[in-house]
Amino acid sequence: MYTIFVKGWGDDEDRYYAHSTGGNTIEGLINDTFKDWEFEAVYYVMHNSSLDTVAEGVINRGVY
Repeated sequence: MYTIFVKGWGDDEDRYYAHSTGGNTIEGLINDTFKDWEFEAVYYVMHNSSLDTVAEGVINRGVY
């Protein structure tokens, strides 16, 4: 199981917030989390058992 954290913006730019938990795959969790987003987001994915960061990136769907 995984948790995805999304970087805050504005006054909270220096913090990451847990957004979604679950998913059998990292790609599935990322796709489910950002399927309706239309702006840029910086994120990382943590494995819940080991607390290791297993993926990170920037999503920018809908940003022109």
